[in-house]
Amino acid sequence: MKTKLIAILIVIFCVSSFTLNAQTIKKFALKNVWEAGGSLGFTSTTPVIDGNTGSATTMINFQPYGGYFIAKGLELGIMPSVNYTKPPSPESDYIDYTLYFAPAYNFIIQKSIVYPYIMGLIGYTVYNGGGTTLSGIAFGGEGGVKINAYGNSLIKFGIQYEQKTLNPSDNPDGNRNGLNNIKIEAGFSLFF
Repeated sequence: MKTKLIAILIVIFCVSSFTLNAQTIKKFALKNVWEAGGSLGFTSTTPVIDGNTGSATTMINFQPYGGYFIAKGLELGIMPSVNYTKPPSPESDYIDYTLYFAPAYNFIIQKSIVYPYIMGLIGYTVYNGGGTTLSGIAFGGEGGVKINAYGNSLIKFGIQYEQKTLNPSDNPDGNRNGLNNIKIEAGFSLFF
């Protein structure tokens, strides 16, 4: 039953995507255009404890995205992010959740389906791992390219850097604790 429901949803999504092309196609990155989608990728994360960096680990991340163009090329967006790591020992699993305000500039190249972009990130993160919950400010940036693959759909490839500060309340010396992340990601979105 569950697989039939998933198959039906996939068919509905594909049919609606193909019918978008039959309508008048709007050009991407123009004022009053909406973008909705997400990306999946790999993250190299380096912990920072009391101002000193530790060993990097790799994790999987998922980031949905929604944005609205307030001017030609200028997009204001919201991007929740979920990072998950499952190391060999189950007690050290961790997940961090971040909600970003993500303004971006998408460069319009005349007679091209390729849109290079840069994005700023500022947000708040909550980290759960090893029986500990910490929270703090997160910021970073992303750059990459969006390709108008078919109709009103985009394929995205990007590189992102994040810095998350997760200082415990009893941090006497004030040195930074947190995570430094570098992400490589690919994604898909629709614009309308």
